[in-house]
Amino acid sequence: MPLGKFLFIFFLNIACLYSDDYTIADLIGKDDQVKEIVNTLLAKNDYQILDQNLSIQYKPDLIILTANTNQGKKFLKLHNKGLGAQEYQGAFFLKDYLPVITGECLITSNNLDLIVTPYFETIDQEKGMLFDVINLLDPATLHVANTFWKHFQDMLLRVLSMTKGSLQYCIKPCLNDRLYFDRLKYKSKHQLSGRLEAFYESSIIQLPFLTLPWNELIEKKWIVDGVAYQESLRDLIEMARTCLNPINTRLISICHGDWHDMNIHVKKSDDHLEEFVLLDCELAGENCVLGDAMVYLVYEAIQGDYLTPKYHSNQFVNHQEALKVARENFQLKLRKINARVDGSTIILKGIGSFGTGETRRIIAKKFIDNYFEPLIAQCIQAYPQITPDQIESTIKACFLMRLLAVYNLSTMEPMDQAKIFGLILKGIGTPVTQPKNKMTLQKILEAL
Repeated sequence: MPLGKFLFIFFLNIACLYSDDYTIADLIGKDDQVKEIVNTLLAKNDYQILDQNLSIQYKPDLIILTANTNQGKKFLKLHNKGLGAQEYQGAFFLKDYLPVITGECLITSNNLDLIVTPYFETIDQEKGMLFDVINLLDPATLHVANTFWKHFQDMLLRVLSMTKGSLQYCIKPCLNDRLYFDRLKYKSKHQLSGRLEAFYESSIIQLPFLTLPWNELIEKKWIVDGVAYQESLRDLIEMARTCLNPINTRLISICHGDWHDMNIHVKKSDDHLEEFVLLDCELAGENCVLGDAMVYLVYEAIQGDYLTPKYHSNQFVNHQEALKVARENFQLKLRKINARVDGSTIILKGIGSFGTGETRRIIAKKFIDNYFEPLIAQCIQAYPQITPDQIESTIKACFLMRLLAVYNLSTMEPMDQAKIFGLILKGIGTPVTQPKNKMTLQKILEAL
């Protein structure tokens, strides 16, 4: 072997050992180390970075880069070991059903996975994601047929076709259990602390004019804007724990798994929207189909309009225009929100509707009409043994978990906490005047 090649391989192996000492958490904010590790990993597959002006974006468990290489411009995603492989494989799994951005290779080390993807011009620019497109739409034009609706409804029909064609009613673990049941777990019982335990067990909840420990708050009943509800938060959480447990028979289909606006890339030509393409397929595969639909609905109606832009604004480095619009869309009118305890009841006043912007409210309704309700109808038709109450319980459980276990409400502003607790009760709570709940999806729409 020529000496030069031997030395190259020798030093490459040394560098690989060096890169294996790190996880994503160790690398956040450390540009020089990230560049060195990415260079080392790319060299294993004969990629060479042509200049060191890498674009680097840090997320809590992911590092995103763009780089000019000897094989063209590339979009790079550096994951902790295993998560990159799941995303890479999930994209190839979905591509038989839907337009998906797939990686051209996966490069691994002991601790890290690097996905190399061809660079798409709009993937890291403003207006490149569905999030951006929606926030820049004029709600006045959404009531009439237009190009956006044509492509949006086409996406929903394609996803509906995929889920209908792979629908099962069975006992089977799901990848998106990570978004739901795993977040309900207790370390003392499951060797894993879920988000509800990590976020809330020792937390203090601060509502306007009321401060309560979480463990007291969840035992209380609620009156929200004059309506008394049957369930406490503990009742709803225990319902979710039972309903989402993977030992139960449930509705499963092939899904994206984490379907929301920031995981949908918009391909355009001459400023005209062409089609939606899915990315970030880490949870793609067989999933709880109602849970997948609830990811999209909650993101569309709540997170994308307010929670994500306000509390995760560091994720919007390349989406500043849409971020600004999203914030402006949720300038709540000043309300005299107040909370007080009356014995075993929390009384919330002044909540009103949640405050979702008109554009996303319209899209949430379109999503329910064109995807969610047809999906439910298909589930009941295909499996007559399933009752509407079973489906409703799953919808309620998933809605609750998307609001309580994506964000730590105890770290939010008191008015925001009050609005979200109010939305939970208005959306999925059962008024004491009703023997049973009415259709949850319509209640959620009314509460927005």
